[in-house]
Amino acid sequence: MDSIKVAGEFPRWEPIDDYTYRIIFPTVTARWQMIAGVGPLPKHIWEPVIKKDGLEAVYSFYGVDTDVKKIVGSGPFTIAEYVPSQKVVLKRNPYYYRKDVKESPRREWEKAVDAAWDEANLTTDEEQRKRGFEKFQRIWIEKVPWVYFYNRATIHAYKTRFGNTKPQPVSDYSFMGTLPYMFVKD
Repeated sequence: MDSIKVAGEFPRWEPIDDYTYRIIFPTVTARWQMIAGVGPLPKHIWEPVIKKDGLEAVYSFYGVDTDVKKIVGSGPFTIAEYVPSQKVVLKRNPYYYRKDVKESPRREWEKAVDAAWDEANLTTDEEQRKRGFEKFQRIWIEKVPWVYFYNRATIHAYKTRFGNTKPQPVSDYSFMGTLPYMFVKD
């Protein structure tokens, strides 16, 4: 928690409306992007924990034994099931606020993505599930307008190179979609 303090104080968070808030820092800081990247936390969960055990309780609140259905998510999906080293099943977050107007061109691909997602998640047959996820990935890669795949940049550090030093992009989306299935799980 100390990483979000500025000049020894926490920034103040003020709600503007149901979906917007303002962050007020005690002084000018260069770390505002890192601090502002921290999402809002659910008050109904964290306030009783902090009042009871103090701010240090935040570090140990979630553990490996936490029921994943009790973890609050602010994105479009929440965790429905987690099996270590095997799978994570996501479900739509009913409280996710982002919606488009009916005339938006996003609606067409959004329906295709939703249908593929449901096809993949609403079955217990593993083969059908795999086909559903392949279809979901293909639609996501081919139809979603703002998803672009770039080669990772090469980062040069002291006597070390990270990333893709010799990029050879794979343009066959069918091949890219099969990559997760090339690894054998016990």
